[in-house]
Amino acid sequence: MGVDTFVKAKTIKDAEKWALENGLADKVNYKKTSVEVANEINRVLSENLKQHNIKLDNIIPLNSRTKENKTNFFIVKTTKNIEATKIRQDFNYSTKNAKDMEAVNETLKKLDSSGLMKNVTLEDALTHESGHVIDGAINVRKWDTLSDDMQVALEKKWMDLDGDIELGGSRYKRSMNEKAGEYWDVQKTEEFAELYRLFKAGKLPKDIEYVADIFGELL
Repeated sequence: MGVDTFVKAKTIKDAEKWALENGLADKVNYKKTSVEVANEINRVLSENLKQHNIKLDNIIPLNSRTKENKTNFFIVKTTKNIEATKIRQDFNYSTKNAKDMEAVNETLKKLDSSGLMKNVTLEDALTHESGHVIDGAINVRKWDTLSDDMQVALEKKWMDLDGDIELGGSRYKRSMNEKAGEYWDVQKTEEFAELYRLFKAGKLPKDIEYVADIFGELL
């Protein structure tokens, strides 16, 4: 069993130790959540970030409303401290009550009922936030982010398929609204994170499966 193989911890201390020893972050504090939630955070972040050599500054699940987190959901603070292949980020995960998986799922259920993001599990939510970290950490070209490049690639695809950006974009938007909800459309960074979530989960709508090929090129 290699050091990168995910191991389900039995205690909070073991979960924190695994995250540190496997290079997920410089600092980890799971004391305000359950070992079940901590294990899921370790598993999902490892699967999404390790392959890109991304190391976080901190992983800190919170279980109360904070000044920065007024919506009681997830926060990702992206920094620009790029050191070769090591990208340092903060990852603060929060729900109104993150003490156990039941409380986390209750928060996600409310999100789903709002219509903002549909059919979201904790894995989906963590994958979405990993998408933000990856977007800010990996530059295809030095002057932009992956979400910029995704926009360019989408418009090119719509032209190739439909010969019309407006028509292709309209079909794409309808599919995204039906599958992902409305939140993806607030800005390009959220669009990228939602596309990444759907892509990793194999949930891309059939008529926009071409997005998988775009991720294959970008990542």
